[in-house]
Amino acid sequence: MSAMKTREGHRSAKGIQAKTGKSYSDWFALLDAAGAQKMTYKEIAAILQSRHRLGRWWAQKLTIIYELERGLRQKHETQSGYQISVSRTLPFPATKLFKMWHDKRLRSKWLIDDALTIRTATANNTLRGSWQSGKSRVVVCFYPRGQRKCQVVVEHTKLGGSVEASRMRKYWAEALDCLKNALCN
Repeated sequence: MSAMKTREGHRSAKGIQAKTGKSYSDWFALLDAAGAQKMTYKEIAAILQSRHRLGRWWAQKLTIIYELERGLRQKHETQSGYQISVSRTLPFPATKLFKMWHDKRLRSKWLIDDALTIRTATANNTLRGSWQSGKSRVVVCFYPRGQRKCQVVVEHTKLGGSVEASRMRKYWAEALDCLKNALCN
């Protein structure tokens, strides 16, 4: 089954028609006719905004879906490399989870092969850093879900390719599980 058939059968296919007045197939035909297969992301989005008067959000969404559909980009690929995100809602407050990430000694107890260098941090909110001496970037966000739960989202960007993106998605999923286990024991 092609990506197109999957999307057209999805609920969002009705949403795109309702919000933009055209289906994915209609938009893709217009973009193909405009030569978008040989354009950059920015050029495609600009056409959607200027010629077709789409708002920035819809132009970006359609551009990404078009590029995926036409094989111009792979899943998780961005203009600056590949990116992934992994999240878990854990039964601990943001203060405790933030401390487990921010304190290198505590982090070493649960994060295997810790190659994270924290550059900036906002207490109980976000950590930003580099991975493996700056080759890629990591952002960790903490979203309290009541007093005793918090969603932790790890976004890893500037990854070198789809294989590395898959590997790091698995790594961060396992790391968040290890964090939970470290706190539960």
